[in-house]
Amino acid sequence: MSKRSNDVEDPPLKRKKVEKSSSYTLYVKNINDKLKPHQLEQQLYYLFSVYGDVVAINCPPKMRGQAFISLSDSNDTIVARNKLQNRVIFGKKLIIEFAKNNSKKIEDSF
Repeated sequence: MSKRSNDVEDPPLKRKKVEKSSSYTLYVKNINDKLKPHQLEQQLYYLFSVYGDVVAINCPPKMRGQAFISLSDSNDTIVARNKLQNRVIFGKKLIIEFAKNNSKKIEDSF
């Protein structure tokens, strides 16, 4: 069969880029470093527990203003990252990225 001029193929639909991640751990930086470690962990727990089960929070003393938060589901990490990105907490905008490695607690659970 020959193609007619009015039988034009539809252009392929552009798909939205869906962000996929196998990371259960988020790296959070630009946190106000004036908070005491216990206070910081508590506030991060309250902030991130809205989006899923918080498995671990790691605020290394040498990494002031930074933390690692592990959630039980990788989809929850995506939602939490998208919702909390640039949120102002204690006078500073949070910067959230996916951690390069998962928490030991996450790896031990598999």
